[in-house]
Amino acid sequence: MHFASFFTFFVLLYTSSAKNLQPQMYSLHVHSDIRYRFAHTLVSSSFANPANSSREASFSVVLPDTAFISAFLIEDDSGVYEAYVKDKDSAKKEYTDAVKKGKTAAHVAMSARDSNLFTVSVNVEPRRKVTFNLTYEELLIRKLGTYSHVINLDPGQVVLDMSVRVTIQESSRISYLHVPSFRTTNEVLDDMVSGDDPLARIHRTDPYTAVVTWEPTPEQQKETAAQGLRGQLFVKYDVDREQHPQQILVNDGYFVHFFAPPDLPPLAKHVTFVLDVSTSMMGRKLSQLKSAMYKILSDLRPSDFFSIVRFSSRAKVWDGKTSLNKLNKKNPEFDPVIQATEKNINQAKTIIGGFESFGGTNIYMAMKVGLQVNRLGKKQWRSKYTNAGSRQEHRHPEPMIIFLTDGDPTEGKTDINRIITSTTNRNKKIKASIFCLALGDDAEFDFLKKLSRQNSGFARKIYEASDTALQLTDFYKEVASPLLANVTFKYLSQQVESVSLTQKHFYYFYSGSELVVSGHLQRTTPAELMECEVKGRSPDGLVRLDPTELPIVLQYESLQESRLAGIMERMWAYLSIQQLLDRSEKKSSLAKQAAELALKYSFVTPVTSLVVVKPDGTTNRAEAVKNSDVESTESEEDTWIPEDTANRNKLTLSPPDESYLDYEDGLILAGTTYYRRRHKAM
Repeated sequence: MHFASFFTFFVLLYTSSAKNLQPQMYSLHVHSDIRYRFAHTLVSSSFANPANSSREASFSVVLPDTAFISAFLIEDDSGVYEAYVKDKDSAKKEYTDAVKKGKTAAHVAMSARDSNLFTVSVNVEPRRKVTFNLTYEELLIRKLGTYSHVINLDPGQVVLDMSVRVTIQESSRISYLHVPSFRTTNEVLDDMVSGDDPLARIHRTDPYTAVVTWEPTPEQQKETAAQGLRGQLFVKYDVDREQHPQQILVNDGYFVHFFAPPDLPPLAKHVTFVLDVSTSMMGRKLSQLKSAMYKILSDLRPSDFFSIVRFSSRAKVWDGKTSLNKLNKKNPEFDPVIQATEKNINQAKTIIGGFESFGGTNIYMAMKVGLQVNRLGKKQWRSKYTNAGSRQEHRHPEPMIIFLTDGDPTEGKTDINRIITSTTNRNKKIKASIFCLALGDDAEFDFLKKLSRQNSGFARKIYEASDTALQLTDFYKEVASPLLANVTFKYLSQQVESVSLTQKHFYYFYSGSELVVSGHLQRTTPAELMECEVKGRSPDGLVRLDPTELPIVLQYESLQESRLAGIMERMWAYLSIQQLLDRSEKKSSLAKQAAELALKYSFVTPVTSLVVVKPDGTTNRAEAVKNSDVESTESEEDTWIPEDTANRNKLTLSPPDESYLDYEDGLILAGTTYYRRRHKAM
């Protein structure tokens, strides 16, 4: 549809004073192109400023927390202006200077490390229509056997022209595709029970491609929310694993190796639950924690071991019987490492059912005790196998900690950097994966993410809602089944540039997940002859799981005509930047490498920003054309008159108040034509 015709349907509340009119959105289009798990999403949003002076329009784009913005365009009556990536300070200064001059300008910056909220501030010139095109890219992460592509929609109003289109292209057969009902809350729903969204249309051209469209009318939007949609649209899918357990895709000298073999037996684990029961957990939080733990404990396998650490101002450990006590490593009868038998699980549920809220939040002590419990477990198994004359260390249960809190450290050692450093140092020999759960809005999520990343785990935010228990159990499912430990990918140095490789060693491969490695081939290496060796530790010892298929060489057009880098190269750059930023927490010099890559590939990261400013010549020309308008707005308050009102009151003949209706200066809003009522110059 033509751009001007979109504007005809723009919904705007009429106000008599142009001074009070704010820029309004009249169309919102989202188009995601997913190729081989790599999603390229374009959000196109159109606004109009009917006021007589420049107004700043702001809209927030909520992105997946692993996405990078890669492009931003402004389209207005005078042309198209493309943003460019700069370092954060100079980008912000350039935007501020442009706004002071009344130019159309925009600045896109990330608010904090790993934040998923990007704010786009836009200075819209008087009586102009502007379209903003924001592009972001991400590698979809496989969780619980599916890839989830999430599109956040929050226009803040009913939009007559709204559409979402998601195109999926894969190298393996798409074995599962589901579009759950539009989610208007943070609550986790049973997607299979909810069924497909009734507005979703799925078109399958062949087993490897799919197109999803979603186009709610204004009436359908109002049925969901009178003030406009606010929520998430999910597109979930998976590919055939039986035929292709792992694949290496190659394009333009860059490769991406996807690894997710099915039907592997799980490793035994020793999971230590470190649970906050401080005063702030009182009420629904503690009740939902108990409900989640009942379900999680029931899901443990007989080959698993577990421990329970309850903490507030102090940390106490369950002794496997009837009480919680301070950890006593010298007492041989005190054994906090419990096998997951039915009897022990039932006793543990009773202990957790008796939890009460009290005291402060001593995170330092909680992590210290949790790691001490894991160390005791390793000692027990080492002694057991040594006494039995066995050297089968692969049979030791895998140590992990699931840590939950709803607040910041308030007692003991409260410096978060000291907590991270001390915990990481204690964990060097234990090598436990630490998974942190931030319950509610008061927990310091950035602190918990850093703590997890430095200890081979990850963090997750748990929303305080009616489904908190379900969120907790879903998280546990992601890490409940480690299938391989110490997974290593080895590529021949004469075939692959070693320095180009992304992360090639992984502590664990979990059921339902996927490991991804990317790199650059040597110039002399034919893609079809590339070789790889994959090793890992299974319940039966060291195993090799080398690829059984030849690499697939892809030939396709780039996502954008102007883009020189292909999808495999951008995927490599994306992974490299993400991993450099994670590692820069330990080695700050890596942030510079991340910035250099981000500048080269135009990714907005914590170390870069995006800025766009209309050239001086173009702006001056626009101001010259509108010079008389600018003068009138400085001295008069012009008003906007609906066409029917103008005709009824015959305002075209208005000598009594020395005003006239400017029929050449009209706007068509919501199907109604408005004209500017001007005051005659004296």
